[in-house]
Order: sequence, then C-alpha cells, then structure tokens
Amino acid sequence: MAGYDNYKKTPLWNSAFPMEKRLDYLLEQLTLEEKFQCLGTGCPKIERLGIEPFYVGGEGAHGVQARHDQSFDKGKPQPTTILPNPIGMSATWDAELMKQAGQVVGNEARAVFSKEKRGGLCLWAPTIDMERDPRWGRTEEAYGEDPYLTGKMASAYIQGLRGEDPFYLRCGATLKHFYANNVEEGRTWISSSVDPRNKHEYYLEPFRRAVVEGGAEGIMTAYNEVNGVPCILNNEVQKIAKEQWGLHHVVCDGGDMKQTVNCHRYFGSHSETIAAGLKAGIDCFTDDIEDVVAGAREAYERGMISIAEIDRALRNHFGTMIRLGLFDAVPKNPYAEIGSEELNTKENQRVSYELAKESVVLLKNEKLLPLSDGKRKETSGLSLQETADGNLHGKLAVVGPLADVWYKDWYSGIPPYQVTPLEGIRKYQKNAGFESGIPQVRLAYENSFLGLLEDGRTIGLVPEERAEIFEITLWDKHQATLRSMSTGLLLTTEDGRDEDDNLREGIVTASKSEAFGWFVKEVFQVEYEGESFQSVLAEGGELQIRSWDRQEYFIDETGRLRVPVDEDAPAEDAPAAHCYKIEEQRKAVTFRTVLVKDSLQDAVHLAEKSDTVVFVAGGNPVINCKEERDRNDIDLPLYQHELVQAVYAANPKVVLALISNVPFAVNWEQEHIPSIVMMASGSMELGNALADILFGKAAPAGRLNMTWYRDIGQLPEINDYDIIQKERTYQYFQGDVLYPFGHGLTYEPVEYSDLQVTLRDRTVLEVSLEVCNAGGSVTDEVVQIYVAKCQSQVKRALRQLKGFVRVKDLQPGEFRSVSVEIPLADLRYYDVICQDMLLEPGEYEIQVGASSQDIRLRQNVFLKGTDRGCRDGMCVSPADHYDRSENARLWEGHMGYCSVGTYCLEKPMELQYDRVSLTGTPSVLAVDAVMARGASVQVYLNDILVGTYNKKKEGQEAELVLEEGWAAGVQSGVSQHPVGFSSIRIPISVKDAFRVSCLKLVCQGKVQICSWQFL
Repeated sequence: MAGYDNYKKTPLWNSAFPMEKRLDYLLEQLTLEEKFQCLGTGCPKIERLGIEPFYVGGEGAHGVQARHDQSFDKGKPQPTTILPNPIGMSATWDAELMKQAGQVVGNEARAVFSKEKRGGLCLWAPTIDMERDPRWGRTEEAYGEDPYLTGKMASAYIQGLRGEDPFYLRCGATLKHFYANNVEEGRTWISSSVDPRNKHEYYLEPFRRAVVEGGAEGIMTAYNEVNGVPCILNNEVQKIAKEQWGLHHVVCDGGDMKQTVNCHRYFGSHSETIAAGLKAGIDCFTDDIEDVVAGAREAYERGMISIAEIDRALRNHFGTMIRLGLFDAVPKNPYAEIGSEELNTKENQRVSYELAKESVVLLKNEKLLPLSDGKRKETSGLSLQETADGNLHGKLAVVGPLADVWYKDWYSGIPPYQVTPLEGIRKYQKNAGFESGIPQVRLAYENSFLGLLEDGRTIGLVPEERAEIFEITLWDKHQATLRSMSTGLLLTTEDGRDEDDNLREGIVTASKSEAFGWFVKEVFQVEYEGESFQSVLAEGGELQIRSWDRQEYFIDETGRLRVPVDEDAPAEDAPAAHCYKIEEQRKAVTFRTVLVKDSLQDAVHLAEKSDTVVFVAGGNPVINCKEERDRNDIDLPLYQHELVQAVYAANPKVVLALISNVPFAVNWEQEHIPSIVMMASGSMELGNALADILFGKAAPAGRLNMTWYRDIGQLPEINDYDIIQKERTYQYFQGDVLYPFGHGLTYEPVEYSDLQVTLRDRTVLEVSLEVCNAGGSVTDEVVQIYVAKCQSQVKRALRQLKGFVRVKDLQPGEFRSVSVEIPLADLRYYDVICQDMLLEPGEYEIQVGASSQDIRLRQNVFLKGTDRGCRDGMCVSPADHYDRSENARLWEGHMGYCSVGTYCLEKPMELQYDRVSLTGTPSVLAVDAVMARGASVQVYLNDILVGTYNKKKEGQEAELVLEEGWAAGVQSGVSQHPVGFSSIRIPISVKDAFRVSCLKLVCQGKVQICSWQFL
C-alpha cells in the first residue's frame, strides 16, 4: 500500500496539475529503454510509476468489437450492441442520430474496459477514406463518395464517441486511413497518384473536417504510398494534420513499420523507418514490439533520432491516456464510472433499430409498397413477439438466400441477438411462406461420391448410398460455399494440426457454422461451362472445384479431398498416408452434379401460389469483398440474378430487398421489378427495420451515399485516383447511371418551395426553403443542397453537396421550414497557381432537391472572390501543379518537390500549365528532371512548338528507374528513392513575345520532372 500511495502522489497522477507538467514528470522518470518500449501501440507495465499495461487501439466501426478471436485477443466474447455498417449509417443522412450512435459505442467501449480492465478506449474508427470506386473491398467500412457528407456524418459520430467534456475523453476516435486508400490488391506497396487539386478538394477534406469540426483525437496512416512515399513516412501527417488542423495523436496501421522494408522496399532497416516515421509525425508504431524496440534503439544509437523526437511522440501518446483519465489518482474523467450496466441497454438497441430503419433506401416503387398499413400489436420494433397479420396484399412469399440469415462483417462484434429479414416479416405475416432458393446437390467423382468419412466430419469419397447432400450457394460467378445437410455445417479447408498433433492442413471437413475469418477458407472456387449456373446443376454438369486460395484439390491415398501441403510438414509419427509426394498427385478433381433439391423451381412454385413475393438478395460481407479483396465486377451474384428472373416470370409482384454494403448493377431488376429497397448489413435490428419499412409502419427516407453505375465500363482502372480529369463520382461523371448519388424515394410526395438565399456577414450563405408533405401519411425527407460554379476558369464539379437536413415526422399537409448555412470557405477550390484554396468570383447556382439529379429549386447568387492570377514563368514552378495532364503519375521528387513521371512508356506524357506570364523573350526552359537515355521533351507555348530536348542514347548518365505501370518497383526489388535529378536546359525559340501563355510539355520515354522555369 505504501508503494501505491507513493506513485499516486506523483505529478503524473495529480489531475490538478496541467497536462504538460504531468507529462514533463513522466518523461523525466522514464528510462531510455522504457521509452523505446512505449513507442508501440500500447505501453508495458511500469510498476514504480503505477503504469499498467495498456493497448491504445480497439475497433469500433459500428459497435465495439469484443469478439476475442484475434491472435492477440483470446477469450470469451463480450456481446455488444451492433449497429449497421458505416456505409449504412451514412445512408441515414442523419447527423444527430450518428452522434447518438457514437455515444452508444463510446459508452460500451467504456463498459467493456471497466469489465475487462484492458484497452480499447482510443477506437480505430471511423473509416473515412473516399469511396470513389464501388469495387473497393472495404466499401462497407466508410461513409460514401462525397467528402462533405463523410466529414459531417463522421464528425457527428466522433462527437458522440468523445463526449462533451472540454478536456476528458469518453473515447478517442482514430480516423482511418490517411489517405488515398481505396485499393486492396497490393495495398502494402502500391502507390496512389494524387495531384494537389484532388488532394486538397477531395481526399484530405473529410479528414480535415473530422479533426477540426469533429474533434478526432488521432489518425491511422494507410498501408499504401502516396506519390511514391509510404504513408507511414508522409510528412503531411506533421505539417498538415498536426500543425494546421491541430490533430493530437497518430498511429500507423498494423504491421506497417516492417512493411516499409519488406513490401515497399523503401528502406533497408526498421531503424530508418522509425526515424523517418517519428520525424513525419508518427507517435505509435503498431507492429511487433520486439522489432519496434530494436529499431528504435538502433536509430537512437546511430544518431538518426534524438531524445527530443522520441519524447515528442510519447508526449502525444501519454497525453491521450491522460485525457482518457487513466492517470488520475482521484478519478476526474466523468466517463470513468461507466460500467457494464451500459452494455446492450434498451436505449442502445433503439439506436441500432433507428439507424437500420433510417438507412433503408427505396430505390424504386411502382405502388407495390407498403405491403400493409403497418398496424401492429407490438410497436417497439425491438422484440420477436408475434403480432397481427397484415393482409392487404394477400398471401406473402419470402424468397432468397439472404432472407433468413444474418452475417457479421470483419469489424463487427458479437450482438446479444440478431433479427433476420424473415423473422421481421413474420411478425406481420406469421404464415408467410419461405424458400431460400439455394440448390442442394450430390457431387459425383468417377464411380464414387463426396461424403462424410468415418469420423463424421472429414470429406472424402464414399459409395453412392452414403453420398452427402450439399447446399451450394454461389456468391458471384465463381465463389461458392458448401453446407453439409446432414450436419448443418459448412465445408472448410483446414490448416494446422489436431489435438493429437496429426496434420490437418489441406483436408476438407464439414466443421464450420459460418464462413468467417481473415482468410475465408469456407469459400470454394468453382469453374463450369456455360453462363447459367442453374443449367449446370439441373443438367448434371461438371464443376471443377478449387480451394479458397485457388489451389487444386485432389483425392489422397486415403480417399480424402485435400490440397497439397509440404511433404515435410507432417509430424514424425504421422501416418504414412499423409506423406505423399506432390509430383505423384492426381490431376485436379472435377465433379458431376446430381441435383437433389431444385430450390429454384421450389421458389417458383411458392411464388405462383402467393400474391406477393419479397425477394431478399445481396452479398456476404466476408466473401463478396472485404479487407484485402476488391470486387472484379459490380454484378448481382449470378445465381441470385437467375433466381429472381425465374420468380418474376412466375409472379411479377416482386419486392426486391437488397441487403448490401456495395452498389450492384441491377439493370434488369430496375427495368422489371416493381419495387426495390436496399439497406446495409450489420445491424442486429436489421430484420425489424426492414419489415417495418416494407409494411408501412415506418417511412423510407434513406439516401444513397454512392453512385450506382450501370457497368464497370463506366469506371476507370481502380487505382486511378484522379476524379477530376477522369470524371469520377457524381461531382464529375456525366454518363447515364443506374441510381445517382443522393437518390432515395419516399412513400409520400414531398413538395419544395420558397427558396431564399442570402449572404450574411459576407462569409456565410443562408439557404432556406419550405417543404410540404403532400401525401396522406407521416414521412421523412432528406433535403439536399448542392452548389455549382457557373462559367469557371478551371474545371469545376457539375455540383457539390454543401448542406443537407433530414426532416423527420413530416405530417400530412404539414409545411416545415428548412435552413442551412454554407460558409463561403466551403465553396473554394484549390488553385494550382497560387497554391492555396481560392474563392472564385462570379455566379454560383444554389440547387436544392431530393438527390444530385432530382433538383427541385434553383437560385443564382453572385459572390465576390479573388481572381485567378498568373504563373510567373520566370520563377520556379512545381511540376505537379498542372492544370491538365495525360498519361502522367506523381512520384517522389527531391528538394521538397513531388515529381511527375510518364505512366505508360508507349504513350507520350502531356503536362499543361495555364496562364504562364513571361517577361521579355525567354531563350531557355530549365527543367529539374531526370530522363532515361532516348527520352525527349517538347515545349509548346500556345500550341506552338518552341523547343525540343533529346536525351542522348550514348554515355553513362544515370538512368531513372521507373516501373512500367502502377505496380511499383517492389517486384523488381529496386529502391524507389529519387535519383539523378538535375537541371536540364532546353533551348527555345520564341518569335513573338507571349505575355500570357499556356505551356505544354510533351514527354516521350522515361521522364520525371520536379519543376520548371523560363530563363
């Protein structure tokens, strides 16, 4: 007790002292070795100072993840309230409800911490990467394609997490992932090419708003590179996020310290990564602590970092811990007393329900919805009690593979309960018919069949009388899961050994209750002839089946289905049958299907006997796409598409309910199906919310936060981050889309009128209008305000969201006033000439409507701003600040510059710079560049060729190492540091004195340019 009293009396534990004084004391007391230990994500036990082991991070994207199934976090799961996935929460367009969501997650994180006495109070959430491409595998984790909507909704969530206290935190929010992180394939080494306009107007904007307005405590850097520099080393963390926005704490993504050496191959040692990372603003390195300590020690001993740089990081790290109240001798943090009583409360369940209900988007409705008047005996929407049937539409059929399932995603926790769509619907029609539509087959191989071997779980060849029946679910064109009907368990490809140390790796067993894991080994890759999966099953076609990682199965000597493993892997006493040689294996197995249950026809028969069909379709959040897996297409899963066509042919009164975290190109469905709704997965109240919308107890008013394209032909390659020149997202895309950004219908018509736009105090636009419910029942409406610049000097967005309001419970005939303030600062664009945000003078059109393409009211307003200036051509200009480019990508330069290099060597690179002011008649263009032998640069002024430079092919000049495409030099193993830059002087001949010109550089071959200047 004496020791306890001693450390509790130190300045570190005295909450009456200023935080900086407490930190000064701590840093004075820590030994050098302890400081190294504290550079990881947590801190070790330091008994003399009273510091307990603490792990800063924890997942809280849509509920506290307390599953305890991670390699570092074993134990019994703690059920927590699970909300809709973030993409679904954002679809509510309800910032106040988002704040309540943050409060729920913050309180439950505190409750879990109080109960289990360990970390998770600085949550790694929200994810606010811009979702410019619907193929991104982590679409479910973020908030959509618009930076304003993302920034506002994320800020509300953060405010709920952190609480109202001016100093203490309920929880700290750590934003993911800084920044330009939208590709999973090669994410640990790939580089995102981001020019200044895209960076400042789009990719940084949600982070800025979430820090400045939301009060985010920290940021997690991304795995990828930005312009050739790994994000863990990006000095914008310090210069922008910390120094300009006031961010407090920065952590790198898991394992990224070692990836800088092993994947990016940017450095050759971890000490270099730690040294450069600390200077760039990283405070915590989320990696193996032994490697972090060894790297930090080496960096310090070699003079690569100073004690002041280490202390700066620890000051930020422990400062967050102080604000969390972890070092108060007498607890002062008002949230410190939150205990397990806050877990899974009725109020928390209500928030999950409200979020799920408000997130439902009505995509199409030809008077088929609502299915009834929604009157029920039970009105909370939170229980599974039976209620009266609603029979306005007669007998109801529920069909589809997602109708009676609930799937958790990778960042989900374990809910105390969950409600499937079928369970929710049967509260209204308890006798609703159901058919999943998932076919059941036997799989024949030569004269045998697949079945369960003697142990009752291992899959292998058996006689026909013992053939197992498998339920086969096709999740796209080729990914499937197989469920053993006799056991009810999914097949999986095992790894590791059993409790007797017998090798199990590669063996297929029926042993999993769900498809889930970092590697989803319950997935099987199937190949078949023809475009129709149903015909393959019905006609006894052939299926070639590979493992989740595309390895070919074979039948081993004992008749088991398995994939190859290293022949040296078995234990010394393992059965000889395990020790096969790979070169003696049979060819990959191909199975013949024997259809046992034609569930498609069963679904058709049910539809024929019913008055209305609710078809529940969509994706599996860990199969269709997830972290480390992007989508190859945006199609509805093939078999589901075939199934809904067959059901529609039998009964056209179909409601399509999509449970999806990603957009699908449901073109046929949009043309034929009368009514379509969609909602994200995740919420434990999913079934209740969906049913209440379908039956009219609640009114749909969710809105899409992403554009739904018709096909992937409308999209550039996935790793192209230039939304301006490549015209991505609703802001720039001019083609015909399936559903536009902001789209969502309601059951009742809502009229807009009386738009007023006034300028207040020369800094804020006040936008006001009236909305009226012209229907016969209560509804919500989401009013969206967009702004378009008229006749801009630069390419501007078609329109940009600058305000929104979810108007709730609008009564029939009721008029409601809506007002939004738009700061003029929000109307600026990044000017590449002045290299700052600029408010362009002139006419702006204020557009008010129900989506980005359903504009109801318009009004123009003239704003004074700052005229665009001219580039001084006689001064150095950065090459990356171009107005237009072709075949260019940005990369690390030197002398503080980012360089612009040729992307595809078979095509010329063009860089154009408008409004270049020239004094006199220049004779030379000096280009700071590196060029490979045989490369050339042509100089044009106002499209007139005025000079050419060709790099001589002979000689021993240093040659630039550039990759042939986006895939950086990790494959070649070549360091990507900038080398060989020098001033190249290109003679030019100008007959006329151009006062203001457009400069165009046309480059052939390997060329990389940092800056240019006329002389």
